[in-house]
Amino acid sequence: MRKENLVVVAGDSGVGKSSLCKAGVLPRISHFAEETGRKLRIFTFVPSHKPMRAFQEAIGSLFPAGNIDVPALLEADRAALYRELTRGLSPDEDVLLFVDQLEELCTMSDREEAALVVEALQRACAGPHVRVLATLRGDFITQIAALGGLGTVLAQCLFLLRPMTEDGIRAAIVKPALRKGVAFESEELVDNLVKASAEMPGGLPLLEFALAEVWHARDSGTNTLTKKALRSIGSISGALARHADSVLNALGPEETAAARRVLLSLTHMKRTRARRTWDELGGHDPAVRAAIDALLRGRLIVARQLGDEGVYEVAHEALLWEWQTLREWLDQTREQGETAREIEEAAELWNRRGRLEDETWAGDALARATHAVTKWDLDLPAVSQEFLAAGVARQEKRQRRRRRILAGTITALVIIAIASIMAAFAFAEKEREATLRNEQIRLAAADMGMFDLIIETFEWDAKTQTPRWVAVPETLDWRLYGVSPDDSSMPGNPYDDDTECVRGAERRVEEKSVRERVEARSGPAYLEVLGRGEGCVSSWIRLQGLPGYTERLAGIVREMRVVVPTCQATKEDMIAIPAGEFYSSVALPPEGDEWRDELAFLPPFEMDRTEVTRAAYGVYSRMRHITGDRPARVTFMSLDRSGGERMPIVGINAVMAANYCRFMGKELPSTKHWAKAMRGGLQLASGPNFLPARNTPWVQASSPYPRNIDQDGDGFPYLAPVDSFPEDASPYGVMGMGGNASEWTSDIVELPQMAGLRYVFGANWNSPPEHAEWSNMREERTVEFTTGIRCIRPDPEAGAAPGPTR
Repeated sequence: MRKENLVVVAGDSGVGKSSLCKAGVLPRISHFAEETGRKLRIFTFVPSHKPMRAFQEAIGSLFPAGNIDVPALLEADRAALYRELTRGLSPDEDVLLFVDQLEELCTMSDREEAALVVEALQRACAGPHVRVLATLRGDFITQIAALGGLGTVLAQCLFLLRPMTEDGIRAAIVKPALRKGVAFESEELVDNLVKASAEMPGGLPLLEFALAEVWHARDSGTNTLTKKALRSIGSISGALARHADSVLNALGPEETAAARRVLLSLTHMKRTRARRTWDELGGHDPAVRAAIDALLRGRLIVARQLGDEGVYEVAHEALLWEWQTLREWLDQTREQGETAREIEEAAELWNRRGRLEDETWAGDALARATHAVTKWDLDLPAVSQEFLAAGVARQEKRQRRRRRILAGTITALVIIAIASIMAAFAFAEKEREATLRNEQIRLAAADMGMFDLIIETFEWDAKTQTPRWVAVPETLDWRLYGVSPDDSSMPGNPYDDDTECVRGAERRVEEKSVRERVEARSGPAYLEVLGRGEGCVSSWIRLQGLPGYTERLAGIVREMRVVVPTCQATKEDMIAIPAGEFYSSVALPPEGDEWRDELAFLPPFEMDRTEVTRAAYGVYSRMRHITGDRPARVTFMSLDRSGGERMPIVGINAVMAANYCRFMGKELPSTKHWAKAMRGGLQLASGPNFLPARNTPWVQASSPYPRNIDQDGDGFPYLAPVDSFPEDASPYGVMGMGGNASEWTSDIVELPQMAGLRYVFGANWNSPPEHAEWSNMREERTVEFTTGIRCIRPDPEAGAAPGPTR
C-alpha cells in the first residue's frame, strides 16, 4: 500500500481477508501515519444492495455542508471526485477507504450501479492523499474485473491471500493469548484446534467462534484455556451453533421469520445445501433483505457467482447437522418443503418447455397442491404461482366446456322426446354424486387421511445391546389420541371411532408384523399400543403428523411403520427398589443454591440398571421420521466408532427423554425416585443404611477414579461405556449415577427465580471434581452433550396406569 493507491486482497471464503485488513493492515497503516506525523481518516463500507448510497454515506463526514453527488462528479473530468474528497483536507491529512466484501457488487447489486462504484473507487484514489483497500472473494476476480474498467489495473493491485499453514494457524491461536498472559492447558489442546481448523472448509471463521467461546469460559483462577472449556462448547462446530443462534437473536420478529424462510429455502430436505438467487429468496421484501444482510454478515450464508447471476447458499455444511435451531425448523417443515419443491420442479419444467397449457397440473394433483398452498400458506416463487394459476385456469376452462357439451346433449335429447328418461337418469346420477360429494366434503372438512399402520415388536438383549424381532402377540391393540391443548408434549382426548378414526375391517398378519388400513384425522397425535403382556402398561408413541386429505385425494397411502417393545424388553435390565423411607433433597428458595434433606416415602418401583445406551435409543430412533425426535450429532466424541453403541445416549432434551421412556412403557424418574435409587432407603437388605444422606453412590471407594468426571486418570476424555466404573454403584446396584452422563428427571422447578426449569440429576464427564454434585436445573428444551436418560417403572405391581406422565 506504500506503492499502490488501490489494493485488492483476494482469497478463498474463510481464509481471513477481512481479519487481515481489520486487525493487521489498518492498525499498521494508522500507526505508520502517527509515526510520520500525518493524520489518517479511515472510512469503511460494504456494498450491499445499494453500493452507491453506501459509498456516499461512508464519505459523508467529509462534506458537512451536504451529501456529495458522486454520479455527477463521474460525468466531469477524471480528477473531479478526487478534488472534492480532498478539498477540506489539511496538507498533512490523508483518507483511506476500506471496502469489505467487494464481491457484493456482483452478488447483490445492480450491474450498472456496481460499475459506477468501481469507477468511483478508481477515481477517488487518483492522487496521493486517498487510498483504497478492498477485500474480494477469489472466485469473483473475473466478474469484478469486468466492471468499470477495473480489469486494466487489477493485475498490479491484486494481493492473493493464500490459506494459512498449520504453523500459521498455531501462531494465530497461541500468540494473542500469550500477549494477554493466558496459556493453553496443553499442546494436545492446541493440536486439536489446529487440526480441526485446517481440515474444516472455512475453518478460520469457525476457529474464531470457538476461541471466543473458550476465552469466555477460561479458568480465571489460573488464567488458562482448558480442554474442558472446549468440550463444553462442543468444539468448533458447537461454537458455530451458538454464534448462529446469537445472529438470529439480534433480529426482530419479522426479520427472524424471514431468516427462517431464507435458511429453509437454502436447504434440501436431505440435509444438503441448495442455491437460490436473490429473486428466488424474495429479496424485494424489506424483512427478507434485512435477514439476508444479517446472515451474510454473520457468515451463516455466503454469496457466489454462478454463470451470469449471483446465488446464495448456507456457508457451512456443519450448520445443517450441528445447529439445533435449523434442524428443528427442517423437521417442522419437511412435508411443506417437499410439497413446495415438488411444485417448483414441475413449474420450472413447465417454464422451460414453453408454458404449454397441457403440461400444467389438473385433477387430483392440482387439488392436492392448491389445498397444501392454502393450508400451509406456502410462499412460492412467482413461476410456481403462475404454474398453479395456469392449472386452475385450464381446469375452469375444461369445466365450462363440459357444461356446454352437457347443455347441448340435454337439448338434443329433449328434441328426440326422451326428456323424461334422461331426467330420471340425471336425478339418480345427481343423487349418487351428491352422496359422494357430501362424503368428500366430510372427509375434507375433517382433513381425514389414509395410511397403513404397520406394527413390529422386539425383545431386548442388554448383554449384546441388540433387539430381537418377534411375532406380534394376538393381544396387541392400539388407539389414537389427539394432543393435549394445554401441553403439546402430552396426549389429549382419544380419537372418536366414528368420526376421527376408522379402522379397516381386515388386520393382516405378516412375518413378525401386523398391517391395518386406517382412516384418521390429520395432525400430530399419540399412538397408544396396549396388550403388550401381563404387568406392562401401554407403550406411547408421539406422531409428529398423520397424513391428511390432500394425500388421500392424490391416491397416496403412506406406510406408517412403528416398533414396539414387548413386555420382556420393558423389564430387561431393571433393578427393583423396595418401598420405604429415605432422605430426599429439596432445593431452597430463591435460586436453589442450598438444599435440605427431608424424610420421604416411596412405594416400590424399578429403575434401569444403567443409563439408556445409544444402541437402546437407536431402536426408538428408527421412527425419527414420524416422531421428529432426533438426538444432536456429537461429532467431536467419535461415538460412531466400535463400542460407541454402549455409550449413554446424550444430546437429547427433556421432552425427547420423556417420549423415549413412554415408548418403553416406562416414565422419567422424579427427583425422589432418583435420590432413593442413588442413596438407598433407611433400611437396606443387609441392615440399616449407615449413610442415608450420601452424595455419592458409594461410601468409600478403593479406586482414586471411581466414576467418570473431568479428571485426568480415569481413562476417558468424554463419555465411557456404561458399566465401565464398577464402584459407581448405588446400594441397590444401580450403575453410573455418580458420573458419565447427567440425567433428566420429570420434576419441574417451582423456585420463584428458577420456575419452569427441569431438574437434572447426576454428575457427568465434564463435571470438575470440586463441582461434581448431583443436581442442576435446565430449560426442558436444552440439548447438551453431557445429559442423558434413565427410566423407571413406578410401582410395577400396582397395574396399568391410566396414561403417561411428564
